[in-house]
Amino acid sequence: KLNALVKLDKTVGSIGTHSANFFSGIGAATAQGHYRFDKLNIAAKTVWADVRNKSDEEYRAYILRLVKLGVLDESVRAGEIKDVINDATNKDIDKLLDKDKRGTLSAIPKIVINLYSAEDNFWRIFYFENEKANYGQAFPEWDQDRLEKEAAEITRDTYFTYTKIPKGIKALRRIPLIAPFTSFTSEVVRTSFKTINLIKTELKNPRTKAIGARRLAGTIIAASGTIAAGIATAFMAGVGGDEKKDLNNLQPDFYKNDQNLYFSKAPGNYGFVNISRVDPYNYLKKPIMAFLNNDDWETAILESTLELA
Repeated sequence: KLNALVKLDKTVGSIGTHSANFFSGIGAATAQGHYRFDKLNIAAKTVWADVRNKSDEEYRAYILRLVKLGVLDESVRAGEIKDVINDATNKDIDKLLDKDKRGTLSAIPKIVINLYSAEDNFWRIFYFENEKANYGQAFPEWDQDRLEKEAAEITRDTYFTYTKIPKGIKALRRIPLIAPFTSFTSEVVRTSFKTINLIKTELKNPRTKAIGARRLAGTIIAASGTIAAGIATAFMAGVGGDEKKDLNNLQPDFYKNDQNLYFSKAPGNYGFVNISRVDPYNYLKKPIMAFLNNDDWETAILESTLELA
């Protein structure tokens, strides 16, 4: 119970965790080559209708369909928070919240869980609609049911999905020495492998070759984008190797191989913003960056392994 309460305190009330939860979706969407930005409007309207419990039959039917397909309400962070609360209360949090709809017991946990779910569902809808549009263009003869099932399966395979996590990985949340959201980092590994396999499959099929090429390009951009942004902003701000090293020394040790955006406040006065906090693939990049920085990359591999455990 103490372990659960400490982890809830460090996650539930953290604005940084919420921002990382939402903005990490940008990197994940980029990795899949999702460029149909008009789908953002669909995602925003659907999530807003869901949050408000709007009695719009069109949105209601759409949301229920996505839930049935396993696209929505699969947030890794929201799922782990539910399990942590279950650990602390020894009760099923879903049943507990349902029974206490108007009580104070349900207020804070329900708001937080719904917030994490909404942040995640936004990107899930965007993912799903992009895949549906891509495969609908490649296979115009498919009916709506088959198209939606294919799009849902790809979404579940390539986007962080709580029910895809093995029970053993989920159980690690009970260990006090392991940080919260180990389930999320394990999903980074699973979805990365799934994405690579999907790209190989798509490139072999003439009808999906263009989809695979976009996904491959997106994966390359997601893998190198933060690094390129760090180099570009350092150049524009006039931050050289020595300045960069000095600025990096101001960060905690566990951030030292992260990527930063640099800016110049005045001649000789520099600042930076850590962008690896919102990069879902940073766990995989850390050992590489440690090697390139002539740092202890063996330790970086060990640290990433522990985080991915």
